[in-house]
Amino acid sequence: MFVTGRQKDLIIRGGFNISPRQIEEALLRHPGIEDAAVVGAPHDYYGEEIVAALIARPGHAIADIEADLRTACRRELGPTSVPDRFVAFKAFPVSSMGKVQKNKIREQILVTATA
Repeated sequence: MFVTGRQKDLIIRGGFNISPRQIEEALLRHPGIEDAAVVGAPHDYYGEEIVAALIARPGHAIADIEADLRTACRRELGPTSVPDRFVAFKAFPVSSMGKVQKNKIREQILVTATA
């Protein structure tokens, strides 16, 4: 097995190693998505669940296209790589270098889930 991309970004869900980048690429192909960041969040049974943080294009709402996104991921990646949750963001936190900070996205998702 070869890990492509950053190993710390790897999501381990129910024994499967899942690459967030592949999921992000599939989601970005949808015309209603402007940007995507996929992270793992703690899950009691699977270890981690797949959470897709998404920025919708103007005129689109994540809730309205969620079914299409699930279908696209299932078709392109298989059932183990379909996000469990889709979370809408207006903007992603970025570093001073302009890199998306997935750790902060994960923190925001966890805070929202417990609120």
